[in-house]
Parts: sequence; C-alpha cells; structure tokens
Amino acid sequence: MSGTLTFTDLNKTAGINDNPFLPYPDHRFFVPVIHEQNEAIRIMNNFLVSDAENGLIVFTVPTGWGKSTISKQIVNSFTPGFQRGADRGVYMDGNLLLNNRQFLIDLLDLLSIEGHRSNAQRLENFYNYVDHLSSGLLLLIDNEPTDFELIGPALYDFLEWSKDHGNKIRIGLFARDLIEPAEYLGKLQEHLAHYQRFTGATVPELVRLLVGRCKMAGIQDPIHELFSESAWIEFAERGQPSIPAVMRHANAAFEKWVSDKKESMSHEFNF
Repeated sequence: MSGTLTFTDLNKTAGINDNPFLPYPDHRFFVPVIHEQNEAIRIMNNFLVSDAENGLIVFTVPTGWGKSTISKQIVNSFTPGFQRGADRGVYMDGNLLLNNRQFLIDLLDLLSIEGHRSNAQRLENFYNYVDHLSSGLLLLIDNEPTDFELIGPALYDFLEWSKDHGNKIRIGLFARDLIEPAEYLGKLQEHLAHYQRFTGATVPELVRLLVGRCKMAGIQDPIHELFSESAWIEFAERGQPSIPAVMRHANAAFEKWVSDKKESMSHEFNF
C-alpha cells in the first residue's frame, strides 16, 4: 500500500482494496499483454520439453523489463502431477548468491533437502534428490550473480552431471543487458542451448498493462473512469522501457485522482 493512500481511500473513492500501480509479491496483477514476456515463457516451456542436450538458457533484458515477475511466474506455474519437462521449479535471486557454499546451502533449503557440513555431501544429496525426480528440475536465476566466477563452477558441475543423467537439470538465467553473457559465462557457454536478447515493451503494450492491472483490481472502465487516453500514453512514454518507472508515473497521477475525488466527495457531503 502506498504511504499516502489508505485502504479506506481506495475503497471509498475507487471501490477497490489494492492500488493497481504498486508491485505485489504474489503477482496478483500479472497481466499477460507484453509480447516479449509471453515469448520468454513460451521459449522456456519449449526448452523444458525439448530434447536439447545443452541445459542452459539465457535471457538478457533492460532494467525494469519485468524479469523478476516472469521468473517467479514461470516457477510458480508448476503444478504437482502436471509434467512439462520438469517436476520442480526453483527461483533464486542472483544478487544473493555470494559464494558457492552459501549457494548450495540455500538451494538445498529451498528444496527441503537435508544439508551437511561438507559441500561434497551437499552435492551428493542434491544429485540424489534430482535423480529420483520423474522429469527433473528447473533452476531459474534472476539477475546474474555479482561474482559469477564463484557460482559458475557449481552450475557447470550441475549441467555436466545432468548430461549423464537424462538431462534432468535445466538452468535459466535472466540477466541485465549491460554485459554480454560471453563475458561472464566462461565454461558455461559449452552448455548454452539458447540465448535471447529482449529490448522492452512497446508503448501500446504498457498502456494495456496499466489498464489490465486496473481491471484486475476491480476498476471496470479505467480508460474513462481515471485518466484521459493521452494521459495513459504519457505514462508509458515517460517510463518506457522500465515497467516500474511507468508504474511510478501512473501511481503519482492516481494518488492525485484519489485526493481530488476525496475532496469532491467531502464537498458533496458537506453540501
């Protein structure tokens, strides 16, 4: 919730409970209207069910593209009993992968695998777990690790093991487009199955995203109820290609809209 908008503000002025222009960790307002995001999901799903021998896929995107949202959307879409090339999806934030030891500890913890004091035993426990999966595991890393040289060897070992065990480990990496992957992947390039660069959403897509989030929040006709058509376009143009920047512009206008609506309602009540 915004610091200036309360639940009561939203409910009384717009008839909604949540601000559609703020991020939510549960993705309740994920709107599949951006082609590149849908394409990333499609490519990942095809990758999981393919016979590709190499197990690494890399997407590079501009800041604010929505990589965290899409990474979590892919991982959270795994349904028990529904096979699509992997049984489990695991999301990890690359910014938090500081060293090989902590990486393995965190990974085992996410999978509820018994840990151990030695990395060798951790690896053995991890491989035993994956080996007993029907299809395998997708490890999705959001952001390239700060020091890739510390994490890269573990990922390389995963993919080397996977080649000898039915390709049961797939790794996806959503990285910022500031650096070419070749500059930090190192030996991992041997396992690269697909590399895709995305450039960001178009203005019409960003407008549809804003409107879609409003509708999901409960505003039936946001185009006419909230702002003029030119205002929606202005939010998108000012923030493009960064979705958070677009949201900030829309949220500032929305907060003013709520404030004006409250004042108008107060005058009507007093009259």
